[in-house]
Amino acid sequence: MFYKSCVLSFFLLFLFGCEFSNDNLLSNLQNNNEFIDGVPDVLDGGTARPKYRKESNLYVKLAAEYLRLGSTPVALKNAKKSIYVDASNGEGHLILATIYLRLGEHSRALLHYKVAVQHAPNSVKVNMGYANYLCTIQKNQEALVYYDKAIANPLNASRQYVYSNAGNCLLVNGDNEKASVYLRKALAIDEKFIPALLGMLRVRMNQKNYYSGRAFLSRYLAISKHIPETLISGITIEKSLGKPEKVKKYTEILQTKFADSPQAKSISNGG
Repeated sequence: MFYKSCVLSFFLLFLFGCEFSNDNLLSNLQNNNEFIDGVPDVLDGGTARPKYRKESNLYVKLAAEYLRLGSTPVALKNAKKSIYVDASNGEGHLILATIYLRLGEHSRALLHYKVAVQHAPNSVKVNMGYANYLCTIQKNQEALVYYDKAIANPLNASRQYVYSNAGNCLLVNGDNEKASVYLRKALAIDEKFIPALLGMLRVRMNQKNYYSGRAFLSRYLAISKHIPETLISGITIEKSLGKPEKVKKYTEILQTKFADSPQAKSISNGG
């Protein structure tokens, strides 16, 4: 953590010392902390300044890094700086929406997701971020519109992520058939893509198709380690297929390695 902090401090020095012009707007942000504290949140005070997109994007990166490190207040301040510098930066609104969601401020999050899409309608990041949010509030069909937009972008070189997220989103509503279409498309791109393998395991468990579920579990275990979900799935599969020795093996692993998990507790309680 100390090393990361040092690297980040150096990056901040480089960023503020070298990257910004002497324009009054950017000078205010660099030199006056009270100034940014008073910057409005944004639509009533932001101005589109595409010529400052590079600087705005640097604040986006800072906000994302501080958020990753758990410094949410500092992340919020940098996100607000990003959209103050250029209110038309869709990724600035996206990171701000993400931070507000983390803070539990859902109305503000929704506002900035919508503005992000308005300013960057073809962005893979923006469309996928908004789709993920819609999925969390159970607007699955609306989310699918934005997942499909991200998939359709010819510059998207990571469609397996979008297909997998879309498939797992559809599973929330129990749409197993449509979910499997998206998840299989993810696996067609990358047959070892773990989120899609887990998604297909969930589909098969929902369908009680235990032979196929066993196959997807085996594919997952060929490249990754057990988690509580795979162990409880394995127990259910092997119990249904009449393999008590495998049931015992999976149960022992679950109760020793993941004793505090809800899955282990359900087994202990006779679930």
